[in-house]
Amino acid sequence: MRAKIVFLIAVVCIVVMTIVGCIDNFKTEEVPTFTPISTTVPTITPTIDKEAFIDKYTEAKEIFKYESYEPELKANESENLADMYYKRGLFDRSKDKYCEAAKFYSRAEEQDLKAKALFEEAYKIAPTEYYKEICRLYIDASQSHSKLMDYMSSAMNYMEKACDYYEKENYEAGEKERKKANEQIIRYNIEIESYNTLVEKIDEIEGW
Repeated sequence: MRAKIVFLIAVVCIVVMTIVGCIDNFKTEEVPTFTPISTTVPTITPTIDKEAFIDKYTEAKEIFKYESYEPELKANESENLADMYYKRGLFDRSKDKYCEAAKFYSRAEEQDLKAKALFEEAYKIAPTEYYKEICRLYIDASQSHSKLMDYMSSAMNYMEKACDYYEKENYEAGEKERKKANEQIIRYNIEIESYNTLVEKIDEIEGW
């Protein structure tokens, strides 16, 4: 009887030890770590096309400095002749020359706006802050010069009409057109200060 009791106690001990061991194993079992998937989109650095910038920038400068300047010079010549004929009372000749001058000024304005558009494109792909600043100044300068050419073109058109009225001896109507021309000249004189300031800044930065 005593041997049976000892046997039962031994069995109970074995069972208890087995259960405790299982619990310990369960506690120490490592839980797999969850690694979240990254949703960050990699930053893509845009490639600057330096050759495209150089092409647009040099073309814009060529148009602004020469292709706009040439028709402006021709407009000045036509205007000077028109003024000479006007002072002599040769209204038929002055009328034709004012018309010619107006067309040349309009052509110069078109070139300015073309240059401005190219400078804007060049600004977007400028490779350095230096060239961004230069392009910004050229954009403002070409815009300013286009206004100057528009004012002069309008003034020449008004003078053409004035001469036509004078030729027909309608002096009252002619004076009204002449006053309109003078108003455009005043606008020109105001804008020219802003334009000259921009050109001075460009020359200073470029070292000219």
